[in-house]
Amino acid sequence: MKMQNLSIGKKLTTAFCVVIAVFLVSSAVCWYGLDAIDQKQRQNAVSVQAQLLVKDASADYLNIIWALLAYNLDGQPGHLKWKVDHIGDFRKRMDAIKALDASDATRNQLVDTAVTQYDAWEAKVVDPMLAMRTHVNEGSATIAQLSALTEGFGSFLGTGDMITAVDALEKAERERIDTRTAELASLRHTIYTSVALAAALAVLCAALAGRWLVGAIRDPLARAVETAQAIAAGRLDSRIERNRTDETGRLLAAMDAMQTSLQTIVGSVTHGVEAVKVGAAQIAAGNTDLSSRTEQQAAALEETSATTHELTEAVRQNADNARHACEVIVRAMDAVNAGNSLSAQMIETMNEASGSAEKIASITAIIEGIAFQTNILALNAAVEAARAGTEGRGFAVVASEVRSLAQRSSTAAKEIKELIEHSTASISGGVTRAHDVGATMVRLRADIASAKQVFEAIAQASNEQSRGLEQVNQAISQMDQVTQQNAALVEEAAAAAHALDEQAMRLQGAVAVFSA
Repeated sequence: MKMQNLSIGKKLTTAFCVVIAVFLVSSAVCWYGLDAIDQKQRQNAVSVQAQLLVKDASADYLNIIWALLAYNLDGQPGHLKWKVDHIGDFRKRMDAIKALDASDATRNQLVDTAVTQYDAWEAKVVDPMLAMRTHVNEGSATIAQLSALTEGFGSFLGTGDMITAVDALEKAERERIDTRTAELASLRHTIYTSVALAAALAVLCAALAGRWLVGAIRDPLARAVETAQAIAAGRLDSRIERNRTDETGRLLAAMDAMQTSLQTIVGSVTHGVEAVKVGAAQIAAGNTDLSSRTEQQAAALEETSATTHELTEAVRQNADNARHACEVIVRAMDAVNAGNSLSAQMIETMNEASGSAEKIASITAIIEGIAFQTNILALNAAVEAARAGTEGRGFAVVASEVRSLAQRSSTAAKEIKELIEHSTASISGGVTRAHDVGATMVRLRADIASAKQVFEAIAQASNEQSRGLEQVNQAISQMDQVTQQNAALVEEAAAAAHALDEQAMRLQGAVAVFSA
Protein backbone atom coordinates (compact mmCIF):
# COMPACT_ATOMS: atom_id res chain seq x y z
CA MET A 1 0.00 0.00 0.00
CA LYS A 2 1.30 3.45 -0.92
CA MET A 3 1.94 5.84 1.92
CA GLN A 4 -0.32 8.46 0.33
CA ASN A 5 -3.23 6.01 0.44
CA LEU A 6 -2.97 5.61 4.21
CA SER A 7 -5.70 7.27 6.22
CA ILE A 8 -4.95 10.55 7.96
CA GLY A 9 -5.10 8.80 11.32
CA LYS A 10 -2.57 6.21 10.18
CA LYS A 11 -0.37 8.93 8.72
CA LEU A 12 -0.43 10.87 11.97
CA THR A 13 0.16 7.64 13.90
CA THR A 14 3.11 6.74 11.64
CA ALA A 15 4.66 10.19 11.99
CA PHE A 16 4.22 10.22 15.75
CA CYS A 17 5.52 6.65 15.98
CA VAL A 18 8.68 7.67 14.07
CA VAL A 19 9.17 10.68 16.35
CA ILE A 20 8.45 8.55 19.41
CA ALA A 21 10.83 5.85 18.17
CA VAL A 22 13.59 8.42 17.70
CA PHE A 23 12.76 9.81 21.13
CA LEU A 24 12.87 6.32 22.63
CA VAL A 25 16.22 5.64 20.95
CA SER A 26 17.55 8.94 22.28
CA SER A 27 16.13 8.14 25.70
CA ALA A 28 17.68 4.69 25.57
CA VAL A 29 21.06 6.17 24.67
CA CYS A 30 20.75 8.70 27.45
CA TRP A 31 19.57 6.05 29.89
CA TYR A 32 22.43 3.76 28.92
CA GLY A 33 24.94 6.58 29.28
CA LEU A 34 23.50 7.71 32.60
CA ASP A 35 23.48 4.12 33.84
CA ALA A 36 27.10 3.70 32.76
CA ILE A 37 28.03 6.97 34.46
CA ASP A 38 26.16 5.93 37.57
CA GLN A 39 27.90 2.57 37.55
CA LYS A 40 31.29 4.21 37.13
CA GLN A 41 30.47 6.68 39.86
CA ARG A 42 29.38 3.86 42.16
CA GLN A 43 32.61 2.04 41.38
CA ASN A 44 34.58 5.22 42.07
CA ALA A 45 32.65 5.65 45.29
CA VAL A 46 33.67 2.12 46.24
CA SER A 47 37.28 2.86 45.32
CA VAL A 48 37.21 6.11 47.30
CA GLN A 49 35.77 4.27 50.25
CA ALA A 50 38.42 1.60 49.80
CA GLN A 51 41.11 4.32 49.76
CA LEU A 52 39.70 5.73 52.97
CA LEU A 53 39.72 2.28 54.51
CA VAL A 54 43.29 1.79 53.29
CA LYS A 55 44.29 5.07 54.91
CA ASP A 56 42.51 4.05 58.09
CA ALA A 57 44.27 0.67 57.95
CA SER A 58 47.64 2.43 57.52
CA ALA A 59 46.80 4.59 60.52
CA ASP A 60 45.84 1.43 62.42
CA TYR A 61 49.15 -0.31 61.97
CA LEU A 62 51.05 2.93 62.60
CA ASN A 63 49.15 3.31 65.84
CA ILE A 64 50.10 -0.26 66.70
CA ILE A 65 53.75 0.61 66.01
CA TRP A 66 53.60 3.71 68.24
CA ALA A 67 51.82 1.80 70.98
CA LEU A 68 54.41 -0.98 70.71
CA LEU A 69 57.31 1.49 70.86
CA ALA A 70 55.72 3.33 73.79
CA TYR A 71 55.20 0.09 75.64
CA ASN A 72 58.82 -0.91 75.01
CA LEU A 73 59.96 2.43 76.40
CA ASP A 74 57.96 2.66 79.61
CA GLY A 75 56.32 -0.71 79.92
CA GLN A 76 53.00 0.86 80.85
CA PRO A 77 50.16 -1.68 80.75
CA GLY A 78 47.91 0.83 79.09
CA HIS A 79 49.95 0.75 75.94
CA LEU A 80 49.79 -3.01 75.90
CA LYS A 81 46.07 -2.90 76.47
CA TRP A 82 45.60 -0.44 73.56
CA LYS A 83 47.61 -2.73 71.34
CA VAL A 84 45.53 -5.73 72.36
CA ASP A 85 42.30 -3.82 71.79
CA HIS A 86 43.29 -2.47 68.37
CA ILE A 87 45.51 -5.15 66.89
CA GLY A 88 42.51 -6.42 64.88
CA ASP A 89 41.48 -3.01 63.46
CA PHE A 90 43.63 -3.49 60.37
CA ARG A 91 41.99 -6.80 59.57
CA LYS A 92 38.56 -5.20 60.08
CA ARG A 93 39.51 -2.47 57.62
CA MET A 94 40.60 -5.06 55.10
CA ASP A 95 37.45 -7.08 55.62
CA ALA A 96 35.42 -3.92 55.06
CA ILE A 97 37.30 -3.34 51.80
CA LYS A 98 36.48 -6.85 50.66
CA ALA A 99 32.87 -6.38 51.68
CA LEU A 100 32.58 -3.37 49.36
CA ASP A 101 32.63 -5.69 46.31
CA ALA A 102 33.05 -9.35 47.02
CA SER A 103 33.20 -10.09 43.30
CA ASP A 104 36.31 -7.93 42.70
CA ALA A 105 39.01 -10.63 42.67
CA THR A 106 41.88 -8.22 41.99
CA ARG A 107 41.07 -6.02 44.98
CA ASN A 108 40.39 -9.02 47.18
CA GLN A 109 43.73 -10.54 46.21
CA LEU A 110 45.54 -7.32 47.12
CA VAL A 111 43.59 -7.18 50.36
CA ASP A 112 44.54 -10.78 51.13
CA THR A 113 48.21 -9.98 50.40
CA ALA A 114 48.09 -6.98 52.76
CA VAL A 115 46.42 -9.09 55.47
CA THR A 116 49.02 -11.82 55.00
CA GLN A 117 51.85 -9.30 55.31
CA TYR A 118 50.14 -7.82 58.35
CA ASP A 119 49.84 -11.25 59.94
CA ALA A 120 53.48 -11.99 59.10
CA TRP A 121 54.58 -8.63 60.54
CA GLU A 122 52.61 -9.30 63.71
CA ALA A 123 54.19 -12.72 64.11
CA LYS A 124 57.69 -11.62 63.12
CA VAL A 125 57.93 -8.24 64.82
CA VAL A 126 55.07 -7.50 67.21
CA ASP A 127 54.99 -10.76 69.09
CA PRO A 128 58.83 -11.03 69.57
CA MET A 129 59.00 -7.42 70.80
CA LEU A 130 56.13 -7.98 73.25
CA ALA A 131 57.83 -11.19 74.47
CA MET A 132 61.15 -9.36 74.92
CA ARG A 133 59.41 -6.60 76.89
CA THR A 134 57.80 -9.24 79.05
CA HIS A 135 61.25 -10.72 79.70
CA VAL A 136 62.56 -7.22 80.50
CA ASN A 137 59.67 -6.70 82.89
CA GLU A 138 60.44 -10.05 84.47
CA GLY A 139 64.17 -9.24 84.59
CA SER A 140 65.21 -12.10 82.41
CA ALA A 141 66.31 -9.66 79.73
CA THR A 142 67.76 -6.25 79.61
CA ILE A 143 66.74 -3.03 78.02
CA ALA A 144 69.77 -3.24 75.84
CA GLN A 145 68.60 -6.55 74.48
CA LEU A 146 65.19 -5.02 73.83
CA SER A 147 66.77 -2.05 72.08
CA ALA A 148 69.01 -4.31 70.05
CA LEU A 149 65.97 -6.34 69.02
CA THR A 150 64.07 -3.22 68.13
CA GLU A 151 66.91 -1.79 66.13
CA GLY A 152 67.27 -5.08 64.37
CA PHE A 153 63.81 -4.65 62.78
CA GLY A 154 64.88 -1.39 61.17
CA SER A 155 63.42 2.08 61.17
CA PHE A 156 59.89 0.88 60.21
CA LEU A 157 60.02 -2.17 62.50
CA GLY A 158 59.89 -4.58 59.56
CA THR A 159 56.73 -3.14 58.00
CA GLY A 160 58.26 -2.69 54.58
CA ASP A 161 56.49 -5.65 52.96
CA MET A 162 53.22 -4.73 54.64
CA ILE A 163 53.59 -1.10 53.57
CA THR A 164 54.35 -2.25 50.03
CA ALA A 165 51.21 -4.40 50.02
CA VAL A 166 49.08 -1.58 51.43
CA ASP A 167 50.60 0.91 48.98
CA ALA A 168 49.86 -1.52 46.13
CA LEU A 169 46.24 -1.70 47.26
CA GLU A 170 45.99 2.08 47.58
CA LYS A 171 47.72 2.57 44.22
CA ALA A 172 45.40 0.08 42.53
CA GLU A 173 42.37 1.95 43.86
CA ARG A 174 43.84 5.29 42.80
CA GLU A 175 44.55 3.93 39.32
CA ARG A 176 41.03 2.58 39.17
CA ILE A 177 39.65 5.98 40.11
CA ASP A 178 41.83 7.69 37.51
CA THR A 179 40.84 5.14 34.86
CA ARG A 180 37.16 5.45 35.70
CA THR A 181 37.42 9.24 35.78
CA ALA A 182 38.85 9.18 32.28
CA GLU A 183 36.20 6.70 31.25
CA LEU A 184 33.53 8.97 32.76
CA ALA A 185 34.89 11.92 30.83
CA SER A 186 34.90 9.89 27.63
CA LEU A 187 31.48 8.50 28.43
CA ARG A 188 30.09 11.97 29.11
CA HIS A 189 31.52 13.15 25.81
CA THR A 190 29.99 10.14 24.09
CA ILE A 191 26.66 10.76 25.80
CA TYR A 192 26.69 14.44 24.90
CA THR A 193 27.51 13.56 21.32
CA SER A 194 24.85 10.82 21.24
CA VAL A 195 22.24 13.11 22.79
CA ALA A 196 23.08 15.86 20.33
CA LEU A 197 22.92 13.41 17.41
CA ALA A 198 19.69 11.90 18.74
CA ALA A 199 18.20 15.38 19.20
CA ALA A 200 19.31 16.36 15.71
CA LEU A 201 17.92 13.09 14.36
CA ALA A 202 14.67 13.67 16.27
CA VAL A 203 14.41 17.21 14.93
CA LEU A 204 15.20 15.96 11.43
CA CYS A 205 12.65 13.14 11.70
CA ALA A 206 10.06 15.54 13.13
CA ALA A 207 10.73 18.01 10.33
CA LEU A 208 10.55 15.28 7.69
CA ALA A 209 7.42 13.82 9.29
CA GLY A 210 5.86 17.28 9.50
CA ARG A 211 6.77 18.04 5.91
CA TRP A 212 5.38 14.66 4.84
CA LEU A 213 2.20 15.25 6.82
CA VAL A 214 1.84 18.74 5.38
CA GLY A 215 2.28 17.38 1.86
CA ALA A 216 -0.04 14.44 2.57
CA ILE A 217 -2.82 16.46 4.25
CA ARG A 218 -2.50 20.15 3.43
CA ASP A 219 -2.00 19.85 -0.33
CA PRO A 220 -5.09 17.62 -0.96
CA LEU A 221 -7.13 19.82 1.37
CA ALA A 222 -5.91 22.88 -0.52
CA ARG A 223 -7.02 21.28 -3.79
CA ALA A 224 -10.35 20.42 -2.15
CA VAL A 225 -10.73 24.04 -0.97
CA GLU A 226 -9.90 25.33 -4.47
CA THR A 227 -12.45 22.94 -5.97
CA ALA A 228 -15.09 23.97 -3.41
CA GLN A 229 -14.40 27.66 -4.10
CA ALA A 230 -14.68 27.00 -7.85
CA ILE A 231 -18.00 25.20 -7.34
CA ALA A 232 -19.18 28.02 -5.07
CA ALA A 233 -18.22 30.48 -7.82
CA GLY A 234 -20.34 28.48 -10.29
CA ARG A 235 -17.52 26.75 -12.20
CA LEU A 236 -18.38 23.09 -12.61
CA ASP A 237 -15.56 22.23 -15.00
CA SER A 238 -12.73 21.87 -12.46
CA ARG A 239 -10.43 18.89 -12.98
CA ILE A 240 -10.16 16.82 -9.80
CA GLU A 241 -7.39 14.22 -9.45
CA ARG A 242 -8.51 10.96 -7.90
CA ASN A 243 -5.21 9.13 -7.32
CA ARG A 244 -5.57 8.67 -3.56
CA THR A 245 -7.72 6.48 -1.34
CA ASP A 246 -7.25 8.21 2.02
CA GLU A 247 -9.74 10.61 3.60
CA THR A 248 -8.63 13.52 1.43
CA GLY A 249 -8.77 11.27 -1.64
CA ARG A 250 -12.28 10.21 -0.70
CA LEU A 251 -13.15 13.88 -0.09
CA LEU A 252 -11.86 14.80 -3.56
CA ALA A 253 -13.74 11.83 -5.05
CA ALA A 254 -16.91 12.95 -3.26
CA MET A 255 -16.43 16.50 -4.53
CA ASP A 256 -15.88 15.15 -8.05
CA ALA A 257 -19.09 13.15 -7.73
CA MET A 258 -20.84 16.23 -6.30
CA GLN A 259 -19.57 18.33 -9.23
CA THR A 260 -20.83 15.71 -11.69
CA SER A 261 -24.19 15.57 -9.89
CA LEU A 262 -24.40 19.36 -9.90
CA GLN A 263 -23.66 19.39 -13.63
CA THR A 264 -26.47 16.89 -14.15
CA ILE A 265 -28.81 18.81 -11.83
CA VAL A 266 -28.00 22.17 -13.45
CA GLY A 267 -28.57 20.64 -16.90
CA SER A 268 -31.83 19.11 -15.75
CA VAL A 269 -32.93 22.35 -14.10
CA THR A 270 -32.02 24.31 -17.23
CA HIS A 271 -34.03 21.95 -19.44
CA GLY A 272 -36.81 21.99 -16.85
CA VAL A 273 -36.83 25.79 -16.80
CA GLU A 274 -37.08 25.88 -20.60
CA ALA A 275 -39.90 23.36 -20.46
CA VAL A 276 -41.61 25.37 -17.70
CA LYS A 277 -41.28 28.55 -19.75
CA VAL A 278 -42.75 26.84 -22.82
CA GLY A 279 -45.50 25.29 -20.67
CA ALA A 280 -46.22 28.63 -19.00
CA ALA A 281 -46.49 30.31 -22.40
CA GLN A 282 -48.80 27.56 -23.63
CA ILE A 283 -50.84 27.81 -20.42
CA ALA A 284 -51.08 31.59 -20.84
CA ALA A 285 -52.19 31.21 -24.48
CA GLY A 286 -54.66 28.49 -23.51
CA ASN A 287 -55.97 30.63 -20.66
CA THR A 288 -56.45 33.55 -23.05
CA ASP A 289 -58.33 31.34 -25.50
CA LEU A 290 -60.28 29.75 -22.67
CA SER A 291 -61.14 33.18 -21.27
CA SER A 292 -62.48 34.28 -24.66
CA ARG A 293 -64.50 31.10 -25.01
CA THR A 294 -65.75 31.41 -21.45
CA GLU A 295 -66.96 34.94 -22.19
CA GLN A 296 -68.68 33.69 -25.36
CA GLN A 297 -70.22 30.84 -23.37
CA ALA A 298 -71.41 33.29 -20.71
CA ALA A 299 -73.03 35.47 -23.40
CA ALA A 300 -74.61 32.39 -25.00
CA LEU A 301 -75.88 31.26 -21.60
CA GLU A 302 -77.43 34.68 -21.03
CA GLU A 303 -79.20 34.50 -24.41
CA THR A 304 -80.28 30.91 -23.68
CA SER A 305 -81.54 31.96 -20.27
CA ALA A 306 -83.60 34.76 -21.83
CA THR A 307 -84.97 32.44 -24.53
CA THR A 308 -85.75 29.76 -21.96
CA HIS A 309 -87.51 32.34 -19.82
CA GLU A 310 -89.66 33.42 -22.80
CA LEU A 311 -90.35 29.76 -23.61
CA THR A 312 -91.34 29.16 -20.00
CA GLU A 313 -93.77 32.05 -20.16
CA ALA A 314 -95.20 30.72 -23.44
CA VAL A 315 -95.62 27.23 -21.98
CA ARG A 316 -97.24 28.70 -18.88
CA GLN A 317 -99.68 30.65 -21.08
CA ASN A 318 -100.32 27.48 -23.09
CA ALA A 319 -101.07 25.62 -19.86
CA ASP A 320 -103.44 28.40 -18.80
CA ASN A 321 -105.20 28.30 -22.19
CA ALA A 322 -105.47 24.51 -21.95
CA ARG A 323 -107.05 24.78 -18.51
CA HIS A 324 -109.46 27.41 -19.85
CA ALA A 325 -110.34 25.16 -22.80
CA CYS A 326 -110.99 22.35 -20.33
CA GLU A 327 -113.40 24.59 -18.47
CA VAL A 328 -115.15 25.47 -21.76
CA ILE A 329 -115.37 21.79 -22.66
CA VAL A 330 -116.85 21.06 -19.26
CA ARG A 331 -119.53 23.64 -19.90
CA ALA A 332 -120.12 22.21 -23.39
CA MET A 333 -120.36 18.80 -21.79
CA ASP A 334 -123.05 20.11 -19.51
CA ALA A 335 -124.86 21.62 -22.52
CA VAL A 336 -124.64 18.34 -24.40
CA ASN A 337 -125.98 16.50 -21.38
CA ALA A 338 -128.83 18.96 -21.25
CA GLY A 339 -129.42 18.53 -24.99
CA ASN A 340 -129.35 14.79 -24.58
CA SER A 341 -131.93 15.04 -21.86
CA LEU A 342 -134.09 17.25 -24.08
CA SER A 343 -133.69 14.80 -26.93
CA ALA A 344 -134.86 12.02 -24.69
CA GLN A 345 -137.82 14.11 -23.61
CA MET A 346 -138.55 14.97 -27.24
CA ILE A 347 -138.51 11.29 -28.15
CA GLU A 348 -140.81 10.55 -25.27
CA THR A 349 -143.10 13.39 -26.34
CA MET A 350 -143.15 12.16 -29.91
CA ASN A 351 -143.93 8.69 -28.70
CA GLU A 352 -146.77 10.10 -26.71
CA ALA A 353 -147.87 12.12 -29.78
CA SER A 354 -147.84 9.01 -31.88
CA GLY A 355 -149.98 7.32 -29.24
CA SER A 356 -152.38 10.21 -28.75
CA ALA A 357 -153.30 12.69 -31.45
CA GLU A 358 -155.13 14.83 -28.92
CA LYS A 359 -151.92 15.89 -27.35
CA ILE A 360 -150.29 17.09 -30.60
CA ALA A 361 -150.89 20.74 -29.82
CA SER A 362 -149.31 20.58 -26.44
CA ILE A 363 -146.47 18.44 -27.77
CA THR A 364 -145.96 20.97 -30.58
CA ALA A 365 -145.66 23.73 -27.98
CA ILE A 366 -143.21 21.62 -26.05
CA ILE A 367 -141.25 20.94 -29.22
CA GLU A 368 -141.19 24.65 -30.00
CA GLY A 369 -139.95 25.36 -26.50
CA ILE A 370 -137.34 22.67 -26.81
CA ALA A 371 -136.40 23.98 -30.24
CA PHE A 372 -136.07 27.45 -28.81
CA GLN A 373 -133.91 26.28 -25.91
CA THR A 374 -131.86 24.09 -28.21
CA ASN A 375 -131.41 27.06 -30.53
CA ILE A 376 -130.19 29.12 -27.59
CA LEU A 377 -127.91 26.32 -26.43
CA ALA A 378 -126.59 25.83 -29.95
CA LEU A 379 -126.02 29.54 -30.22
CA ASN A 380 -124.08 29.46 -26.92
CA ALA A 381 -122.13 26.40 -28.04
CA ALA A 382 -121.29 28.14 -31.31
CA VAL A 383 -120.04 31.17 -29.35
CA GLU A 384 -117.94 28.96 -27.07
CA ALA A 385 -116.64 27.02 -30.09
CA ALA A 386 -115.69 30.31 -31.73
CA ARG A 387 -113.79 31.22 -28.56
CA ALA A 388 -112.02 27.84 -28.57
CA GLY A 389 -110.61 28.66 -31.98
CA THR A 390 -109.29 25.86 -34.12
CA GLU A 391 -109.87 23.22 -31.45
CA GLY A 392 -113.58 24.16 -31.30
CA ARG A 393 -114.35 23.90 -35.04
CA GLY A 394 -115.84 20.48 -34.74
CA PHE A 395 -117.88 21.55 -31.82
CA ALA A 396 -119.05 24.63 -33.82
CA VAL A 397 -120.18 22.38 -36.62
CA VAL A 398 -122.10 20.28 -34.10
CA ALA A 399 -123.55 23.42 -32.52
CA SER A 400 -124.55 24.66 -35.96
CA GLU A 401 -126.18 21.35 -36.66
CA VAL A 402 -127.99 21.48 -33.34
CA ARG A 403 -129.20 24.98 -34.14
CA SER A 404 -130.31 23.90 -37.53
CA LEU A 405 -132.12 20.99 -35.96
CA ALA A 406 -133.76 23.38 -33.51
CA GLN A 407 -134.91 25.59 -36.35
CA ARG A 408 -136.20 22.62 -38.27
CA SER A 409 -137.96 21.42 -35.15
CA SER A 410 -139.63 24.78 -34.87
CA THR A 411 -140.60 24.67 -38.53
CA ALA A 412 -141.83 21.16 -38.12
CA ALA A 413 -143.91 22.22 -35.17
CA LYS A 414 -145.46 24.92 -37.28
CA GLU A 415 -146.02 22.52 -40.07
CA ILE A 416 -147.54 20.08 -37.57
CA LYS A 417 -149.93 22.72 -36.59
CA GLU A 418 -150.72 23.36 -40.18
CA LEU A 419 -150.61 19.75 -41.21
CA ILE A 420 -152.23 17.87 -38.39
CA GLU A 421 -153.46 15.44 -40.89
CA HIS A 422 -149.99 14.50 -41.62
CA SER A 423 -149.07 14.39 -37.93
CA THR A 424 -148.69 10.66 -37.68
CA ALA A 425 -146.23 10.49 -40.53
CA SER A 426 -144.42 13.64 -39.37
CA ILE A 427 -144.25 12.39 -35.75
CA SER A 428 -142.79 9.13 -37.00
CA GLY A 429 -140.20 11.10 -38.91
CA GLY A 430 -139.63 13.33 -35.89
CA VAL A 431 -139.09 10.29 -33.69
CA THR A 432 -136.59 8.95 -36.13
CA ARG A 433 -134.84 12.28 -36.28
CA ALA A 434 -135.01 12.53 -32.50
CA HIS A 435 -133.32 9.16 -32.24
CA ASP A 436 -130.67 10.40 -34.66
CA VAL A 437 -130.21 13.53 -32.60
CA GLY A 438 -129.82 11.38 -29.46
CA ALA A 439 -127.21 9.23 -31.17
CA THR A 440 -125.51 12.39 -32.39
CA MET A 441 -125.61 13.80 -28.86
CA VAL A 442 -124.05 10.59 -27.51
CA ARG A 443 -121.30 10.76 -30.12
CA LEU A 444 -120.85 14.49 -29.41
CA ARG A 445 -120.61 13.71 -25.67
CA ALA A 446 -117.94 11.06 -26.33
CA ASP A 447 -116.04 13.46 -28.58
CA ILE A 448 -116.28 16.22 -26.01
CA ALA A 449 -115.02 13.80 -23.29
CA SER A 450 -112.12 12.83 -25.52
CA ALA A 451 -111.36 16.49 -26.20
CA LYS A 452 -111.47 17.12 -22.46
CA GLN A 453 -108.99 14.34 -21.86
CA VAL A 454 -106.74 15.72 -24.61
CA PHE A 455 -106.88 19.23 -23.16
CA GLU A 456 -106.26 17.89 -19.66
CA ALA A 457 -103.23 15.99 -21.04
CA ILE A 458 -102.12 19.17 -22.82
CA ALA A 459 -102.51 21.13 -19.59
CA GLN A 460 -100.64 18.46 -17.59
CA ALA A 461 -97.89 18.29 -20.22
CA SER A 462 -97.70 22.09 -20.25
CA ASN A 463 -97.36 22.09 -16.46
CA GLU A 464 -94.63 19.48 -16.65
CA GLN A 465 -92.94 21.45 -19.45
CA SER A 466 -93.20 24.56 -17.31
CA ARG A 467 -91.58 22.79 -14.33
CA GLY A 468 -88.93 21.30 -16.64
CA LEU A 469 -88.22 24.69 -18.14
CA GLU A 470 -87.94 26.15 -14.64
CA GLN A 471 -85.39 23.44 -13.79
CA VAL A 472 -83.63 24.19 -17.08
CA ASN A 473 -83.68 27.85 -16.11
CA GLN A 474 -82.14 26.99 -12.74
CA ALA A 475 -79.53 24.79 -14.43
CA ILE A 476 -78.71 27.59 -16.85
CA SER A 477 -78.39 30.01 -13.92
CA GLN A 478 -76.05 27.56 -12.18
CA MET A 479 -74.14 27.12 -15.43
CA ASP A 480 -73.90 30.87 -15.72
CA GLN A 481 -72.52 31.07 -12.15
CA VAL A 482 -70.07 28.25 -12.89
CA THR A 483 -69.09 30.03 -16.10
CA GLN A 484 -68.46 33.23 -14.14
CA GLN A 485 -66.40 31.24 -11.62
CA ASN A 486 -64.52 29.58 -14.48
CA ALA A 487 -63.80 33.00 -15.91
CA ALA A 488 -62.41 34.09 -12.54
CA LEU A 489 -60.38 30.88 -12.30
CA VAL A 490 -59.10 31.43 -15.84
CA GLU A 491 -57.93 34.89 -14.84
CA GLU A 492 -56.26 33.43 -11.73
CA ALA A 493 -54.69 30.71 -13.87
CA ALA A 494 -53.41 33.36 -16.27
CA ALA A 495 -51.90 35.29 -13.36
CA ALA A 496 -50.38 32.04 -11.99
CA ALA A 497 -48.96 31.22 -15.44
CA HIS A 498 -47.43 34.69 -15.59
CA ALA A 499 -45.98 34.25 -12.08
CA LEU A 500 -44.71 30.80 -13.08
CA ASP A 501 -43.00 32.32 -16.10
CA GLU A 502 -41.37 34.95 -13.87
CA GLN A 503 -40.27 32.22 -11.43
CA ALA A 504 -38.83 30.24 -14.34
CA MET A 505 -36.89 33.32 -15.46
CA ARG A 506 -35.52 33.85 -11.93
CA LEU A 507 -34.65 30.15 -11.66
CA GLN A 508 -32.92 30.33 -15.03
CA GLY A 509 -30.96 33.33 -13.80
CA ALA A 510 -30.04 31.42 -10.63
CA VAL A 511 -28.73 28.34 -12.45
CA ALA A 512 -27.01 30.55 -15.03
CA VAL A 513 -24.38 31.19 -12.33
CA PHE A 514 -23.09 27.62 -12.85
CA SER A 515 -21.02 26.96 -15.92
CA ALA A 516 -20.43 23.38 -17.00
